[in-house]
Amino acid sequence: MDSTTISLFSQILRGTGRNPNNGKKKGDIKAHTIIAEDIDLPVFVDFTAGVVHDHELMKRLFDLPYGSFIAFDMDYTDYLLWKQLDGAGYRFVCRLKDNAKFEIIEWRKCPEKDIIADQIIEFTYDKYVERPLTEDEMSHHRGRRPRTGVVTVKERVQGTYRCRRIVRRTDDGKDSVEFVTNVLDPKEMSAEQICEAYRRRWTI
Repeated sequence: MDSTTISLFSQILRGTGRNPNNGKKKGDIKAHTIIAEDIDLPVFVDFTAGVVHDHELMKRLFDLPYGSFIAFDMDYTDYLLWKQLDGAGYRFVCRLKDNAKFEIIEWRKCPEKDIIADQIIEFTYDKYVERPLTEDEMSHHRGRRPRTGVVTVKERVQGTYRCRRIVRRTDDGKDSVEFVTNVLDPKEMSAEQICEAYRRRWTI
């Protein structure tokens, strides 16, 4: 899963771009795409204004077949949504943000030569999510009930989520890359297989 931004003149997409410092505003359109790796063809494509964050399209992951393995980059970081994906039977691998905060729960042996660390970690999330009011809540809702549309409410959600952190040495040996996945069992997928799954994402 990835996106790409296409710059267009504002006559084509007036008002969709940001306001740059030089005042020469152009429109942008962003193509969000999921490609099925085994057939090398898109299974999902959506177009939005260029200012729409990649994260906004993550809900479409739940349209994929049960058990799908999804590779995406750090722009799709959302610990609560990752937990929901996990509970729905999906597997994923993602680059870990440099400023990510987590607690190391377990260290594992790293028999593969380029794997520096293989750990179980725990994230903490604290965010506000928007959800539709239930019928029972609507019956107690103050004010006039709208004739159309969905009435939503924001509520605070707190919790923790455990996943697996893998640190791999780059091919030139000069740096390292951090990945996070919900495939906790190394017998299901080794650390090197997880890294390879993300590397193949570049074909998108």
